[in-house]
Amino acid sequence: LRQGPRAARVDDVEEFEAKPVSGLNTFRIEGAW
Repeated sequence: LRQGPRAARVDDVEEFEAKPVSGLNTFRIEGAW
């Protein structure tokens, strides 16, 4: 994942336990891209 074109490269991956949240009905990516 660290190799390849800069636009497709992944510098870091953080994993968290999934916690269901009631009332969510959309998909959203948060953070800086």
